[in-house]
Amino acid sequence: MARDYLNDPVTTVRRDDRAVTDETWFKHFLKTASVGTLATIHDGQPFLNQNLFVYDDQTNALYIHTARKGRTRANIEQYQKVSFAIMEMGRLLPADEALEFSVEYAGVVIFGTSSIIEDDAEATRVLQLMLDKYAPHLSAGSDYRPPVPAELKRTSVFKVTIDDWSAKKKEVDAFDGAFWYPEQPILQSVRTRHTWQGTLDAIAIAPIEGATMQLVETIEAIAGKGLAGDRYFDTGETEVTLIAQEDLDAAATDHNLPLTHLESRRNLLTCGVPLNYLVGKRFQIGQVILEGKLLCEPCTGLVETTGYGRQLLAVMVHRAGLRCDIIQSGTLSTGDAIRPLELS
Repeated sequence: MARDYLNDPVTTVRRDDRAVTDETWFKHFLKTASVGTLATIHDGQPFLNQNLFVYDDQTNALYIHTARKGRTRANIEQYQKVSFAIMEMGRLLPADEALEFSVEYAGVVIFGTSSIIEDDAEATRVLQLMLDKYAPHLSAGSDYRPPVPAELKRTSVFKVTIDDWSAKKKEVDAFDGAFWYPEQPILQSVRTRHTWQGTLDAIAIAPIEGATMQLVETIEAIAGKGLAGDRYFDTGETEVTLIAQEDLDAAATDHNLPLTHLESRRNLLTCGVPLNYLVGKRFQIGQVILEGKLLCEPCTGLVETTGYGRQLLAVMVHRAGLRCDIIQSGTLSTGDAIRPLELS
């Protein structure tokens, strides 16, 4: 009997083998995706609107904002049910037959109930959440004036309460002939931008070899010496080590290896930075300039201190961090922006 898709639950994914049910994965995707598409409806006509957004796991809702007046607000005032989608495209996967061509992807569709936030305090909180997401290296009250009540008269802030969600993913390992779509950005700023941008999420040091790693908010990075107070400072050895949050997430999600930043014993935790491509290249964290020297590969010492066994050696190879020299001294602070000094 043919499948009756119209009577399936709205969250049904046609290919069960590609469905994602892990709520942690779902929330991580919502927190990190840059743009989503909101679907509203009026008089039987669907409307789509691309939006910046922020997800708040405390309320399990996502938030967007638009102009005070417009199609989106008018539609939501009439009908509160909406959908919201995000996606990421990976490599194209060629095949011997046209029908078998494929692509890597990850996608989420939210089925929710929208509402307009009328409370000024809540609207201000949400707008600040959005600012913190998109400009984590800038501080309200220091780098810019935070939202003020008068501005709320010009802005509609919407809450989308998540009633249900559906997600799917296709991802492969080595694939002969896999290639990237040759994107040709429309915006001049995108065509000429640096290839990546990231943030410094955490700083950790240990005063002596073997001591427990300690988190600090700021630290002095001294060219030719290292991080003040760290066990490698002025020893002539590694000046500073970095590890990417994405690599820790992959180890936990794909291999059930919940290695933490502190357990890795790396100094700096980054987000959005392609560490493996920075060997021999210079990049800037705040006002500090670093140069990548070589990859940090996992060692037997790390196996012993973490207790994860030799599995750690295989899982973390080529993604256990980067050793760097400090080229220009300065203060490192959690939340600092990280940018390349040359196209990578």
